[in-house]
Amino acid sequence: MKTTIALLTISVLATAATNKPQTTTTNKPQWFSTPSCSSGQVVVTITVDNKTGYACVSVSPGPAGPPGPPGPQGPAGAPGPSGPQGSPGAAGPPGPAGAQGLAGPQGPAGVGLNPIQIGMLRWAPAIMADDVTVGAAPSALAFDGQSIWVAQSGSSQITKVRPWDAVVLGTYDIGSSAADPASITYDGSNLWVATENGEVRKLRAGDGVLLGTYTTSGTASALVFDGANIWAASPSKDSVAQLNSKQSGLTIATVGLSSGSAPAGLAFDGVNIWVTHKGSNMVTKISTNGNYPVGNYAVGNGPRGIAFDGTYIWVANSLSNTVSRLQAGTGTPQGTFAVGLQPAGVVFDGNNIWVTNQGGNTVTKLRATDGVQLGTFPVGPGPTGIAFDGGNIWIANTGGTTLSKR
Repeated sequence: MKTTIALLTISVLATAATNKPQTTTTNKPQWFSTPSCSSGQVVVTITVDNKTGYACVSVSPGPAGPPGPPGPQGPAGAPGPSGPQGSPGAAGPPGPAGAQGLAGPQGPAGVGLNPIQIGMLRWAPAIMADDVTVGAAPSALAFDGQSIWVAQSGSSQITKVRPWDAVVLGTYDIGSSAADPASITYDGSNLWVATENGEVRKLRAGDGVLLGTYTTSGTASALVFDGANIWAASPSKDSVAQLNSKQSGLTIATVGLSSGSAPAGLAFDGVNIWVTHKGSNMVTKISTNGNYPVGNYAVGNGPRGIAFDGTYIWVANSLSNTVSRLQAGTGTPQGTFAVGLQPAGVVFDGNNIWVTNQGGNTVTKLRATDGVQLGTFPVGPGPTGIAFDGGNIWIANTGGTTLSKR
């Protein structure tokens, strides 16, 4: 008969005589004792007809059963080493525009359009910055409210120019022995011109007619009007003379300066006269109420031109290539500012200071509030005299025959 135990199949044969089982194994059944099996065999118990025996049988695996259900996931292993970097991908689309940055600092001002002339509907002159020929060696300028007047150091004539279109309106002789006029100023009605022979001549602004002659103690290098009288600086005499503007030929007072001072420029601050000393690198403040020096103040080397801006006195230092700024009330220094080569003339336009640079053929513009340089602009050869007409700056190019309008 055939008996199946677990996954093992054992064939057992029995005879009628003995009724003892026989197996296919090499070992005979051992009914009452446990056999010793060789390697690769197992001992099994066999019961036949209530008789129990043991046999060594060879075991072979049965067919694989169906897969069991998956077990639970084991813990994660340690991370492996990083792989090599891949090649860069394609560029993505541009991102949105960022917010606008802060505004940069303001650039230097140019000559640009003239808002005063635009407001007066003078369109062509507003964009015009050119030169006009007037005569030999123009040296000094004055504005009478309508016209620019030019003193020419190379002749005994003065020239009248209409400022809005730079048309020359006339040339006037200022009389005999009046060659090389060096300075010119306006008193509200008349022009005053200094000559090389030590005289100051008075001309009517309307038509240039000579009205009077004043004799000073020496050639006047500069003239200024104080609202009542004319002041004339005499470098050869180291003095400043006060002239009566109403009575021809009358000198009211002469104020002596230190020896070698060589006065070169004059300005009026509403109360006092300021004088530059080209020979001693000083400026002197003179009271118009008493005609006496109030104080002396150090500036740069070789001071020449001088101007008042309503608060400060500005001085062109021709040998230092700078301008000095002084507090008008006290004379306290308020800064020194670089300009061009050999500064000569100075003028205030209501907001800015303009300086002619005789050795550089330029004019420099400074902001009056802090002295910041706003630009340097080319003009004609050897510029010295300078004036403001309420809309434009005019420069006398003494090394040539022209005026520059800026």
